[in-house]
Amino acid sequence: MAERENRTLVEKARSMLHARNLPRYLWAEAVHTAAYLLNRILNRKEITKTQYEEWFGRRPTVEHLRIFGCDAYVHIPDQHRRKFDPKTRKVIFVGYGPSIKMFRVFDTNKHRVDEVMDVQFNELLQKRLVLIAGEEDSWMETADKNEDDILEDDKTEKRAPGPPAGSKNKIKVISNALKMELCSKSTERTEMLAAADPLTEEEALEGANAEKWEEAMLEEINP
Repeated sequence: MAERENRTLVEKARSMLHARNLPRYLWAEAVHTAAYLLNRILNRKEITKTQYEEWFGRRPTVEHLRIFGCDAYVHIPDQHRRKFDPKTRKVIFVGYGPSIKMFRVFDTNKHRVDEVMDVQFNELLQKRLVLIAGEEDSWMETADKNEDDILEDDKTEKRAPGPPAGSKNKIKVISNALKMELCSKSTERTEMLAAADPLTEEEALEGANAEKWEEAMLEEINP
């Protein structure tokens, strides 16, 4: 029975660490959090009370539960920071403290786990830490799926300089062709009008429309 429970805790802890890409040395925090959650949920149909309720005689509170491995921001007191220093420090949530108002967080800069109370959680857009194996361990941040979609959209919009590809480009080409055609017709019409209007009286009387020009002149003289 004990071996089966231990195997359950280990499997859950392994899944929690891999789901958030957390370093393996946080396995103790993951096991503790898995046990904390199992004591507060019903894992069998025939069981009507949680282990927490059996032990303490009251139902557990679940309003304080958070996503394991999510980003958190711990408030820095005024006496521990200067005027232009940040008011919070970014950490990773890894477990629960002795009371429901206390949480365990992992500080990636100091590489230690602290128990804090004044903390805010970001469970929507979460960044994860990936431990890169090598001669010297290094850290690299990776984004969640929803952030990848946003970054991919930005890359698509900024793919290459010049006009965008697709239907918009075709419409633009058609518009330019139509504009060139209109300009060409306008130029031809202007040339025709310019050619039709004689500059002097002699040109008007010697041209192909001499009779019409003569009639127009007589109308002007004898209205």
